[in-house]
Amino acid sequence: MPELTNAPARLRLITAAILGLVLAAASLLPALAPAAAAAEPLPDDLQAALWTALRAARENSIAPGMSMSVLTADGRQWSGADGWETNGDVLSVDDSMLVGSVTKTFTAAIILQLAEEGRLNINERTSAYLHNVRLVKHTTVRQLLGHTSGIADLYQPALGILQGAPDTSLSSNGVLRPIGENYFPPGHGYHYSNTNYYLLGLVIEHVTGRTVEQEIQDRFRAPMALEHTRMLATDDPRLPAAWSTAFWTAGAMVSTPTELARWGQALYTGHIISAADTRRMLDFTDGDYYGLGAQLLPLGHRWEPGHSGLMYDTTTLLVHLREENLTIAIAADAPSADLEAALTQSYGGPSLLELVESLGG
Repeated sequence: MPELTNAPARLRLITAAILGLVLAAASLLPALAPAAAAAEPLPDDLQAALWTALRAARENSIAPGMSMSVLTADGRQWSGADGWETNGDVLSVDDSMLVGSVTKTFTAAIILQLAEEGRLNINERTSAYLHNVRLVKHTTVRQLLGHTSGIADLYQPALGILQGAPDTSLSSNGVLRPIGENYFPPGHGYHYSNTNYYLLGLVIEHVTGRTVEQEIQDRFRAPMALEHTRMLATDDPRLPAAWSTAFWTAGAMVSTPTELARWGQALYTGHIISAADTRRMLDFTDGDYYGLGAQLLPLGHRWEPGHSGLMYDTTTLLVHLREENLTIAIAADAPSADLEAALTQSYGGPSLLELVESLGG
């Protein structure tokens, strides 16, 4: 605390009051803090079984390397990596990997937090925040979150640059201008579109006056000690500039499964957004299996909330098992790897999912 003894009495009172408010506000953040604590290890026999199952899953998938983490409600966490990165280096649990569309969970969380703070209304027209973007004329922020806006996906219009000039950074105009007619009128259907989450990134920056990276840093990275989780810079060798600027808040983040599991456990159990907004996030539309920044994913004999990701040469899966109240994050250093199968298939022993299910209770 700064020295106050030589200040005028009124100044000392004002300064002390401000410090008291700061400390009181800080006391409201513990829901985000447990992730930084050391997790209790699992029993040795279970850890060995998980290693064996992970290795079998990696060897039976078309992936040189695979990394996985599971975090339970009582703080037990196991992380493992097997194989190699695409550059030939041995894959480590601390190696950050592209997370693709799992990025959308962070974007959605910021939007919902801003709504809780009274800084935007998700039921309002997006044009209230993006005045000069023709694509959002009749859409709401909620429709962007749930992929019911009808706005066409950015991938096909950008494909020529993504493949032909991958080192070219794209401006927002360069990303949005080529996008054609809507798939359907806003609110009259469902179609997964990365454009929705690119537009949400623009909404975040308009409302806050700050970059999305700054918002992620202050809201999530610093409080949760997510040291390996961040938006990609345009000069990062893991993703060409055209890809990182085109997919941006729809898919251009990196993390580790260890940190993603911590993120998912906090997000899906009401420690990032309010309990009411968590329910809204996980209120999946009939037949579409998408909520507000969350997917309902098939996992063997069950369907669970989370999000999948595919970006460039990496496939990622974040999933929360509701009955067991635990979260799994898994990533493969390969495009289009079937991570659901990697978790659920048995290769001469218990599957990864069966081992993880035994942790619940």
